[in-house]
Amino acid sequence: MKSYSDHIASLEATRVDKIARMKAIQQKAMDEDRTPNTAEDEEFNTLDVEIKAIDSNIERTKKLQALDVATATPVDSVTKAAAVVTSPAPDLIAAFPQSAAAPE
Repeated sequence: MKSYSDHIASLEATRVDKIARMKAIQQKAMDEDRTPNTAEDEEFNTLDVEIKAIDSNIERTKKLQALDVATATPVDSVTKAAAVVTSPAPDLIAAFPQSAAAPE
């Protein structure tokens, strides 16, 4: 499952790309000393609408992220003690050196 932070980063990257395209459209028209043609105008306006939707989605995701932080419960010492250990204890490592690994 994608995290809120990852989703926000993805949306922001998409937003940057769309803004760059809008700038390119406008720059081309300016370089050619003209107003954007119909196709350029339509693309620019579509990008503008898409950016507004992305901004709304970013804002909504940030609100949900903040709500998760506000409603998170701290981990107490009992929960910490019950957590699964992901690496073996040093004495187990010493007791079973790699040379004694199971045959392949």
